[in-house]
Amino acid sequence: VRMTRRETVVQLLEGARRNNHRQLLVVSGDHDWTIAQAEQIQHWLCAHADTHLWVSQKAPAGSTGVGSRDLHRYLGRETELLIFDAWDGFNPNAFGQISGTLCGGGLLILLCPDLNDWHEYEDPEHKALVVEPYGVEAVGRRFIRRLVSLIHQEDQLALLTPDGFYAEPYERSIPSPSEHNNVSAPYASADQQKAVDLIIKTLSRGRRPVVMTADRGRGKSAALGIIASQLMLKGNKQVWVTAPSLDNVAEVFTHAAAQLAPAQVEKGRVTCGSTVLQYITPDDACRIDGHGAVLLVDEAAAIPAPVLTRLLDRFPRIVFSTTVHGYEGTGQGFAVRFRRELDRRTPNWKAIELLEPIRWSGGDPLEAFIFESLLLNAEALSEDQAQRCDGEALTIRCVERDQLLADDMLLKQLFGLLVLAHYRTTPGDLRILLDSPNLTVWVAQQDKQVVGAALIAEEGPISVELAQALWEGTRRPKGHLLPQTVIGQEGYLEAAPLRCGRIMRIAVHPMLQRQGVARQMLREIAEYGMQHQWDYLGSSFGATEELLLFWQNNGFGAIRLGENRDAVSGTHAALVCRPLSDPGRLMFNHLRDRFTQQLPLLLGYNLRDLEVEVLPMLLQGMRFDTDLSRHDLRDLEAFVQHNRSYESCIAPIRKLVIRALKNRSVWHALTPDELSLLVSKALQQRSWEEINAESGRKTLMRRMRALIGECLRLS
Repeated sequence: VRMTRRETVVQLLEGARRNNHRQLLVVSGDHDWTIAQAEQIQHWLCAHADTHLWVSQKAPAGSTGVGSRDLHRYLGRETELLIFDAWDGFNPNAFGQISGTLCGGGLLILLCPDLNDWHEYEDPEHKALVVEPYGVEAVGRRFIRRLVSLIHQEDQLALLTPDGFYAEPYERSIPSPSEHNNVSAPYASADQQKAVDLIIKTLSRGRRPVVMTADRGRGKSAALGIIASQLMLKGNKQVWVTAPSLDNVAEVFTHAAAQLAPAQVEKGRVTCGSTVLQYITPDDACRIDGHGAVLLVDEAAAIPAPVLTRLLDRFPRIVFSTTVHGYEGTGQGFAVRFRRELDRRTPNWKAIELLEPIRWSGGDPLEAFIFESLLLNAEALSEDQAQRCDGEALTIRCVERDQLLADDMLLKQLFGLLVLAHYRTTPGDLRILLDSPNLTVWVAQQDKQVVGAALIAEEGPISVELAQALWEGTRRPKGHLLPQTVIGQEGYLEAAPLRCGRIMRIAVHPMLQRQGVARQMLREIAEYGMQHQWDYLGSSFGATEELLLFWQNNGFGAIRLGENRDAVSGTHAALVCRPLSDPGRLMFNHLRDRFTQQLPLLLGYNLRDLEVEVLPMLLQGMRFDTDLSRHDLRDLEAFVQHNRSYESCIAPIRKLVIRALKNRSVWHALTPDELSLLVSKALQQRSWEEINAESGRKTLMRRMRALIGECLRLS
């Protein structure tokens, strides 16, 4: 029997509701027609304004509309009808994020051009993928081609075009009765209740960290809110919650406040009597004494592992919570990198996983489609597979992006490795990977298995007019990070005509690290750069001892250190460079000398809180005047062996400390406390009270005299 469109929509939703699943309907045609169809379906369903949402700049009157950039304000709510207008641009992160608000039995309508022509549409999102001198016409169309191919393959979605309605009968079996009905408020599932009870019990047993993982829609953030409220009701005076941003934890505060009435609620803070739940940035959390408090870390996958380690050291009672397949970061990389630190520092840590979806039932076809289309299910080689690779007989090559589109297994292994290696990899990076016009993609393979990957952005040259504007600080165009920084921050206008390759990502499978894979890749990339007339290679990253050592061991030198810390990683951004041509070498030497002059001054100013273990790595290869004159040596002898004041020997002490830190054998002979004292006093110019108010000046002076004597002996 031929059904009307309305009857077809009703039947689709009846099937979805029986299974508590969500239905995807793709409406494909010209712009006005697709908008009209969505409006009509909304009318048929009598969707209430509070339960439907248009992700569109053209939401009809009486409807709730929001642009993809403002979706964070809606992520905590529930929707029954969701219209995603791809005519406004298909933002992968937005599509994945907002789909999590749709309840079981709900309908997601994707409005798009004719599927055969969609790849030719000038998507507004293309503007985010281009840098000068490219225009939007240079952006690839591979991401949309892949998405269209998946739409054609997926038999559980419905397709509406001007030619008709295409929908398979809903044949998924009705799931077994959910445990949702066996729990009472504030819990949404038995799974969630068990997790909360177990975490509260674990936190009462002293230093035993908890790691809670879940896919989206499992009630993870709500569980943290309930945990916070129960801790406060049990008399915990201070409960902190941290995440990459306050928006990430809005749901935590909502659920906590709901259990604490009456409570005083402010942005990022809930007060109930003498107890407080408060948001704190990851960087600030690393600076407080967490004894006596509890720290809840949400979206932990989007926070660098070194920061998580510092939080682990600061807070005896701590919960790490993360999304396994996320949009802010990936739990896969978190699990691999941070699990080792947990095993080493707190081997009794507790793992808890939320499996049961709350807003929909397991086996949800929309979730499966989103995982596949956004590659949230992309995985690198397993540890067992990687162990069979020995790092030898590598094939290293620059991959044509069309090949990634044709070879889905290659794409998944590549993207899975990038996800595993970098905490901020998101679905949006997939579109950049496939379509950005100034990007080259490299893989290292063994037996056709991807064990290494690198993304290189081609940057420069910069026009004379733009370079002058950058130097004057009147323009900040998109892209060209390295030339912009060199010209705008370091004042080297001569960099304008130079071309470079910025290494955005480089990743090696954890089981094959420290076997020379990255070194071989960088060697091949440098050879490619010279063949294509690049003047230098460079990269920018959060400065840590490990990363600086990696880049220095591969021929890169630091030419700049950002003055401000990143709010999430808590690190200063380092810029490293490796020249490939004579002009590139001239630039590198000039900026290296300038950095050498600036660094000692910055250490007493904006870099006074720089991690002491980072400094020796920065000093390697720098040409400081550390020759000690006869007078310098007499001053140092007087300071070490007699009662000469520290202040009268500052200059020779400073020379000696820099000399000692540049000598790896001397620096490695120092304990962390000794290194900290030398750097804090001699280079960062802190007062004795700032260094250690408890020890007192006389005690610190005795230690300093002994240390300077040891540096003299070893140097």
